[in-house]
Amino acid sequence: MVTALLVLVAAAVTLFWNRLHTEGGEALQTPAAPPVHMRKAAIRDDGSFKKAESFEGDEVPPAWQTEGGGRLALSEAHYKHGYRSLRWQWEKGSKLVVRKPQYLEQADGSKRGGMKLWLYNEKAVDGTTTFRLGSEQDMAGSDPRYVFEIGLNFTGWRGMWIQFREDGANPGYKGDGKAPLERLDIVPPAPAGSLFIDVVEFAETIPATRSTDNQVPYDRKRSNGGIGGTWDRSYYWSQLQPDLPLPERITPEEKRAFETIASRYEQWIYGDRPDYTQEPLQIRGQALQSFIAKGLQKYEQLGLKRDSNGYITGPPLFSSRSTHGPEFGEDVARAIFLPLVFDYKINGREASRNKALDLFDYFHDQGWADGSGLETLDHETNRTNGYFHAVYLMRKELKETGRLTRELAAVRWYTNFGKTYAADPGETTADEVRTKLMYKLLYVLALDDGPEKVREMKGLVRWVNRALAVAPGFAGTIKEDFMGFHHRGVYMSAYAPQAFHMAALIAYLLHDTPFALSKQSTDNVRGALLTFRTVSNKYDVPVGVSGRFPAKDGIANEIVPAYAYMALASEPVDKEMAGAFMRLWDPKSPYLKQGLFPNADSSDVSYLDTIGGLQLALKLAGMGFPAERSPQGYWMKPSAAMGIMRRDDWMVSVKGWSQYVFDFESQAPKAADAAQKAQGGQNVYGRYNGYGAMQIMAVGEPVNKKNNGYGLDNGWDWNRWPGATTKHLPWAERSRRTGSKPVRLRTKRSSAASRAKGATAYLR
Repeated sequence: MVTALLVLVAAAVTLFWNRLHTEGGEALQTPAAPPVHMRKAAIRDDGSFKKAESFEGDEVPPAWQTEGGGRLALSEAHYKHGYRSLRWQWEKGSKLVVRKPQYLEQADGSKRGGMKLWLYNEKAVDGTTTFRLGSEQDMAGSDPRYVFEIGLNFTGWRGMWIQFREDGANPGYKGDGKAPLERLDIVPPAPAGSLFIDVVEFAETIPATRSTDNQVPYDRKRSNGGIGGTWDRSYYWSQLQPDLPLPERITPEEKRAFETIASRYEQWIYGDRPDYTQEPLQIRGQALQSFIAKGLQKYEQLGLKRDSNGYITGPPLFSSRSTHGPEFGEDVARAIFLPLVFDYKINGREASRNKALDLFDYFHDQGWADGSGLETLDHETNRTNGYFHAVYLMRKELKETGRLTRELAAVRWYTNFGKTYAADPGETTADEVRTKLMYKLLYVLALDDGPEKVREMKGLVRWVNRALAVAPGFAGTIKEDFMGFHHRGVYMSAYAPQAFHMAALIAYLLHDTPFALSKQSTDNVRGALLTFRTVSNKYDVPVGVSGRFPAKDGIANEIVPAYAYMALASEPVDKEMAGAFMRLWDPKSPYLKQGLFPNADSSDVSYLDTIGGLQLALKLAGMGFPAERSPQGYWMKPSAAMGIMRRDDWMVSVKGWSQYVFDFESQAPKAADAAQKAQGGQNVYGRYNGYGAMQIMAVGEPVNKKNNGYGLDNGWDWNRWPGATTKHLPWAERSRRTGSKPVRLRTKRSSAASRAKGATAYLR
């Protein structure tokens, strides 16, 4: 059966909550957006809260009691699930005691067990709340088995994941630990105060990706010596201080440079008096208005409300890798922020200005703030592009209303801006390049002119130059042969192309200023883009370097503007880049007319498809540069263990693997559990994509995979790759059915210094 051979045959992603989704209006050619209809907000229970205490009953759960004074009550003032939370008002010498809460004993029985909870502060408290857990005997003897503290110097919601044995083990514990956990004591910090508590869960698995933040600044001892993994170093970077000297003053040239960069960015966003009679701009303009209309409707669905004290409430939000939803990123940052900003800035609707300001307050109240880990920051800045652009585009309004300092502090925290203070910050991944390069630049541009701004900018440029240097070993993003690297392997279907696109944009924004990228950086970006068009035909890349997305149709078409940016980043225009651009620039091709021009929203990892960006492409297209011929010759790409042969308009690729080059990447389907949301499988049958596979792309208009017989989603036999030596396996053995991490196979030997040598030898 054809359906049995689908690439993504694994279980589809099960979204447990109903997304904030409505049908948008018709695409509009006029700048005015349609009227917005009010809709009642719905608080959804996605099924993931079934083991959580969220205080939705009619009275305080009997397990929760105060001792020594204080008061407990259910409250609808603030909530992180349903419509209620528990309000605890304490007195001096009092504490909150929880006896035999459900699932506590099971959490203690697991090596990775622990608790999750959300706390809300109306007023910041200078102190910590102490959590103590043990058996009744332990607690009666003042000998808790686990002890940890949570800082309360914040307002709004904060989420924490605590792994008992790693984060809370009491070094002075004298008991034998054989009795089950039965009791939790929460001891407040101040003589009197109050705190809201919600979504308290005792779980058998607390992920290692839990975030260190200002509330729980604990070492995660199993991760990089306590400083956290790639996605959990915000606290570490936030503690660094600038290492560059502070200039005595900002020079007139530097002030003009900041003005130039800011002007280029805003023209890239909005365009410079765009001519909507040009078909590409007309298509994108209509798509932009549709994006605005949908975003306005989704905003109304939130049903945000302010009480008499000024506190704002709406649907509870969670991080993308939390077990719960809806999400800060996909449901709000990507879908609503920029539509409100554009409706105000482009369509002139003053009401959307006020809605955008309310949205910033709601985001902050839900926990998006400086020093907040949101339970886990794993991949979070891959989901929140609209927020970062909105902060900069609304900087004047935010400053006028006293919000800008708050939002810039959040931007600084979530972008790991402190990484720019390290002379050697280590690897910068393709994910960082395609997101945080821009967000950090916007942070600096939003600062007041002065010596501090100059120092921040110089540190940023230093970091970007390091990020775009040729990376050693298994690090990303650009390799010596100019292939794109991510997840310890070549990735030309995702990650790297967007990173090249963003790097080209940054090069354009900064060019011909005192803050321009180094020649080495621009040469590397040029080399990466020229290499990308060499290994693509015309817009498709070989399956062997497509990672988890082997069936993706059309990639180079999505980054065509990057070639225009690099061409225009030179004075005079870079003719080689212009020629490469002109060959790829085919406005009548469905790859552009349907796959590039209608892109105008912020639903992807990076926000790159703007009116002004397309206008720059049209500008270069009108300058009369001839299109280059299709690349001709043979190329060996050691980092990919791949050879490319091109003649006329055809291309043949051969893909291998070795102890230095992984053969494929595959993601097994994952069911939802206490540690993760459900995820579908990716490339589950792709084991042989790199086993000496040969791929010919020679026919079609334009040339692509499908026109040459590679219909990977249409009955492809994944056991029989042309050119590959494979073992014919039943589908049940071929596919990845379970597992939490992507598979990248190679032998246990790995040598960064020998990587290129080993990969080259494989294909000789």
